[in-house]
Amino acid sequence: MESCCIFCKENGSKKELSVAGTDRIQTIIESNKRRSDSLHEDLASRLLAEEHLEVLCRRDCVSTYTLHIQVGHEETPE
Repeated sequence: MESCCIFCKENGSKKELSVAGTDRIQTIIESNKRRSDSLHEDLASRLLAEEHLEVLCRRDCVSTYTLHIQVGHEETPE
């Protein structure tokens, strides 16, 4: 497992790193596909190779990255 956040590459010295398991990784992969980033390719291949893959990330980074509005979903007015 890496020793830094998969998004910002910080080592956890500023904010604590969390372990993301397979469910969270799937969410990251789906968000990444909508963003047209390439991170999902690496994560998807690693997930295929390792069924119980875990990666490190800062909660702030993963939350910001997976926010619907950040990945092209606009809220519809009522």
